[in-house]
Amino acid sequence: MESSTVECSFINIFEEERKNPSSAADDDEAAPPSWGGLIEVRIRLWHQLWIKAYKFEHCISDVTTPTFVNCFSMPLTFLLPELSVSLVSEKLRSIHVVDPRVCDILSPKIAEFAVDVAKRRGPTKSFLTVAEVEVKKIDYILDQEFDRITKTIYAADLV
Repeated sequence: MESSTVECSFINIFEEERKNPSSAADDDEAAPPSWGGLIEVRIRLWHQLWIKAYKFEHCISDVTTPTFVNCFSMPLTFLLPELSVSLVSEKLRSIHVVDPRVCDILSPKIAEFAVDVAKRRGPTKSFLTVAEVEVKKIDYILDQEFDRITKTIYAADLV
């Protein structure tokens, strides 16, 4: 049977100065509102595949992706914690890169930070919140799955 673990091995959330607010994005979804801000999520995925069968343990695949960047706007109407968390969660889920369990961990942290920045800057200034995240997923091939794969390989050799 195959099992897996997913975790955020690195989370760094910070405020970044916007160099040119009008060129932050070409997309309407990420257009910087004059009364809110942008949240930029930089995600790097790290995936490992391990065989853990019969006291044998070996990593057979270790892949790290380039950083995936997604930007979306956060109007000040989302300053209520429940609304901001649901907005961030919805946006993270819509990009289909992050595991739902990771969305549940990241959404409140990113939303809380963005709301704090918005409150500190006041209602007339826009802001940029950046979240750098590394998501580590490890899949394990355990005894039963290892046996099934081995039988498939040996059956193909006999044909």
